[in-house]
Amino acid sequence: MELATLFLSRCADLYMKNDGIISFVMPRSIMVADQHHNFRTGNLKVKLAIVRLIDLEEVSPLFNVPACVVSCRMGMGAAYPVEGRVMSGRLPKRNLDYHRAMEIMEKNVKAQFELGQAGERSFLIQVGSKLPMLAFGRSAYFERFKQGATIVPKSAWFVDIKPHPRLGLDPRIPFVKTSSKAIEKAKEAYKDVELSGNIEVEFLYVVLSGSELVPFGHLNPLVAILPIKQVRTGRYMIIQRSDARREGYVNLEKWLSKVEKLWKEKRGEKAKAMSIYNWLDYQGKLTSQNPSKRFKVLYNTSGTYLVSCVAENGFRTLRINGMKIRLNGLIAEAKTYWYETDDEDEAHYLSSILNSPFLDAAIKPMQSRGALGPRDIHKKPLEFPIPLYDPDDLTHRKLAELSKQCHKKVAEVLPALLQKHGNIGKIRSQVKKILEKEIQQIDILVRQLLKV
Repeated sequence: MELATLFLSRCADLYMKNDGIISFVMPRSIMVADQHHNFRTGNLKVKLAIVRLIDLEEVSPLFNVPACVVSCRMGMGAAYPVEGRVMSGRLPKRNLDYHRAMEIMEKNVKAQFELGQAGERSFLIQVGSKLPMLAFGRSAYFERFKQGATIVPKSAWFVDIKPHPRLGLDPRIPFVKTSSKAIEKAKEAYKDVELSGNIEVEFLYVVLSGSELVPFGHLNPLVAILPIKQVRTGRYMIIQRSDARREGYVNLEKWLSKVEKLWKEKRGEKAKAMSIYNWLDYQGKLTSQNPSKRFKVLYNTSGTYLVSCVAENGFRTLRINGMKIRLNGLIAEAKTYWYETDDEDEAHYLSSILNSPFLDAAIKPMQSRGALGPRDIHKKPLEFPIPLYDPDDLTHRKLAELSKQCHKKVAEVLPALLQKHGNIGKIRSQVKKILEKEIQQIDILVRQLLKV
């Protein structure tokens, strides 16, 4: 948890008199991040209000994350706009004399900052900024989109299907090894973990994370062993090792035995507080996904740009050495938000909106900045009044049709883009160029839809 504003308010509480002023260098996230909402709005235990702000986002090198300087007055309620400055410039080194630094600044201008609102979120923005102003109000889809499953530790679940060194490949119980990508992305404590063995094919699922999403499409999904099965409600239930033994899933039982042992070794005392199964289905984010729904709409939880696609929920076939492996339905991973529907037009309507440059620009003032620029997205797009899909609305139908056209075009060009570019950012950029005409049409329709 970021403690910057807690520390500042505690210092004010301990050491300041009414009308006193305190100034701190702070992470720029205090201007936009949700955890600082009470600080921005003055809803604190102490009566403390922002009275001046200096935005240093474009000054480098400075700190590892974008920074600002904030001044607050004790005993005063929040009142906007506030005075401040915006600076930008490239310094020759991190530690520099103040007067020398001011000479180098390319930009050092007066500014005013106001409190913006989108739904229940707040953010500080320059007065006069070209922010798309909407009749703010949460979408009816806000509660319907859910965050994907926390499939960790990755090296316990994500696998590559390999022919057995001696026995070849049995499509019913293929031989698998911990995925090389999972090892690469694993936390330090799990870098040395590599599991292998046969597994019943009914426990192999395809998984999409934010890293596989491109506008109106996705790269090849990941493959994971997931101890789940569909029940009468249409949703999933977790199968623990004892369940696997009782139901005759010999290979799954062996795999889960290894995973349980790994969990206890790596987590120590913490493993007693939460089992590997509870962790895998944390907050029901795995078992709440419904394999009986035909389509999933997905978008990324973080990134410089908002990216969305529609994916079918059904079985996938993987070919290895001429053999077909039938993989189970699609699971959304924690780096995505998902919505399930049987209505293909509704799914594509949503994907069009979520891929629109307008909506991407609208969430920018609410995104916290990292070293690589705007990052967190989460449910910010759904703070805007995206209406429920109406098949009788011509604009809704046009958006759905454009998304279908875009998905078809992306499916055709992705193989060539994958061969040419290894970087997901480059692939996304190329996809946007290819879809430039369609995206422009979508943007016009989204502006009409949101009455901008």
